[in-house]
Amino acid sequence: MFRKNLMYAAIAAALGVSGTVWAGGNNATVTQVGYSNNGAITQSSVNNANASIDQNGDNLTADIHQHTLGNPVGTISQTGSGHSAAIDQDNTFGATATITQAGYNNHAGISQVPGAGYADSSTASITQTGNSSHGTIRQEGSHSSTAGIEQSTANGTATINQINGDSNTAGIHQDNAFYTVAQIDQTGNSNVANIDQSSPTGNPYSDNSHAYISQSSAGNTATINQWSAYTSDASIYQSGGGSHSAYVQQGEGSYLNASVNQFGGGGEGDEGASGEMATIYQSGEYNYAWVSQGGSGNVANINQSGLGTAESHNIATVTQSGSGNHGTINQSGGAGNNASIWQN
Repeated sequence: MFRKNLMYAAIAAALGVSGTVWAGGNNATVTQVGYSNNGAITQSSVNNANASIDQNGDNLTADIHQHTLGNPVGTISQTGSGHSAAIDQDNTFGATATITQAGYNNHAGISQVPGAGYADSSTASITQTGNSSHGTIRQEGSHSSTAGIEQSTANGTATINQINGDSNTAGIHQDNAFYTVAQIDQTGNSNVANIDQSSPTGNPYSDNSHAYISQSSAGNTATINQWSAYTSDASIYQSGGGSHSAYVQQGEGSYLNASVNQFGGGGEGDEGASGEMATIYQSGEYNYAWVSQGGSGNVANINQSGLGTAESHNIATVTQSGSGNHGTINQSGGAGNNASIWQN
């Protein structure tokens, strides 16, 4: 080890580097069983740093900080209740960060940012089971990266922010999503966002769920799926250069709201966007769907099936400004429906 340190020091001197000498291939592991424990790992390395924290108990806190030029791996596993976990990786080219929590009132956060280097081709994932869990992933300046949050929880919140990056993928899956919130924000081109809030059994356990996707620039794709939900809402907002695609599916639910807004760089009604595609599918009672598009050559489709009454309508509205646009509304299943298409 003494000779190895001398070698790194000699390399640093030859390159004119002062201060701490960063090494590579480090591995750090913390295992804790008990109560009120804290685990923390900090690594500064050239590449291939591995950090792992495994905790089993109550009121535990785990933090991993990796400052490295490439391929760091950070893993946190927690079982119990009231946990807090955070992984912070900068200069995270090819990084992997994973947090797994089983219990209640848990908080998990992953941050992968470029620092002075790159954050491309990174992967971040959070898996939480139990109720009242919160998961957050932030990837900044990252291209061709992936972020995913999986929650089997009521009263859960999941947020993914992918900022200033292209060709990224973000996904949130909330199973039996009772009183849950999911939000994905992406800035950049050719990004993909997916939110799934549904009950696998078909029972109405996905009630009062909220899903939001916001994307800017061009060529992005957004999908929201809410199945067997009651009094839930889904919203997609896409702006920038155009050629976006948006799809919302709400099935076997009542009092649902779905909206898609696709605009150019100048905001609502802007003529710069083109080639947008928006589709909303709803089955159930008393639902509302709205698509608004600005630009040319856009396509909007709304399909509603279910019962409507004189007091509670199924309402569908398509608003398009520009030229060469296509709007279609199909309603079936009962009386009391309302359809409007506005083009100018």
